[in-house]
Amino acid sequence: MLITSKDNPKIKELSRLLSFKKERAQKGLFVIEGIRTFKEAVKEKADIKSVYLTQEAYDKFPDVFCNDTYPDGFYIITDELARRVSDSVTPQGIFAVISAVDRDINSVLDSGRVLVLNNLQDPGNIGTLLRTAEAVGINSVILCENCCELYNPKVIRSTMGSVFRLSIAVCDSFEIVVKALKAHGIKSFAAVVDKDADNIEQIDFGDRCAAVIGNEGNGLKDEHVGLCDRRLTISMKGNAQSLNASVAGTIILWEMTK
Repeated sequence: MLITSKDNPKIKELSRLLSFKKERAQKGLFVIEGIRTFKEAVKEKADIKSVYLTQEAYDKFPDVFCNDTYPDGFYIITDELARRVSDSVTPQGIFAVISAVDRDINSVLDSGRVLVLNNLQDPGNIGTLLRTAEAVGINSVILCENCCELYNPKVIRSTMGSVFRLSIAVCDSFEIVVKALKAHGIKSFAAVVDKDADNIEQIDFGDRCAAVIGNEGNGLKDEHVGLCDRRLTISMKGNAQSLNASVAGTIILWEMTK
C-alpha cells in the first residue's frame, strides 16, 4: 500500500510512537529505524507489527522485505514522509513498529549476573551499556528510577540490536529491584566515587552479582547506596575525579565477568 499524505492515520500513529513515551507505553509498541536494526529484529524474531519504507529503500533491499507479512500492514511511503517522521539526521527510509520487549523483573534474574541502571538520563550511555553487557556475557539488565526510557529512539539506535538479545526489565522503584535481587540470592554492588569504598580490583564478585550504576551527574542517592550489599569504586590516577557513566560501567562489567 502506498501512503503519500502526512494526514494518513497510519503515518500519524507512526509519528506519535516515535515522538511520545506515553504513546509507546499505552500501546506496548515502539519504532525501530534503519536497515541494520531491522535485520537484527528479524534475526531475533521480534514481534514486528508493521513496516514503512520508501520505494528507494525497498528497491535497495528487496530480499529483506519480500518474504514476510506483517499483521498491521506493509506500506510504501514517500521520501518526504520518511524525512518528516524520522528521528535520524540521515534517514534510511525504513521504519518498523514492534511489540515491547521488556519483561517482568523476576524473569530476568535467572542468569546470575545483572546490570542495574539507576536514573541514567543519557540515551547514548544506556545504549552503550546495553551493548557492553551483551559483549561481556551479561544477559540481564534492569532500568529503574526514572532512567531514560528504553524505547527512546536514540536508546534503541545506540543499542545496535542488543535490545533484542538481552533480558531487560523496567521498574520504577529501586527498592523493588533490591528486594528482587535479594530474593534471587544476588549480591548488589553500588558504584560510588569514594576512596573509602572497596577497590574494584580487590573484589570477588562471585557468580550471582549485580552492578548498580547511578546518574551521570549525581551518581546514586545515599539511600540507594545504603540498600546495596557493598560499595565499590574505581581507583584513579592523576587528577581525574570521576569517569563517564558508560566508561565506569564498562570497567565494572569487565571486572565482574573476567
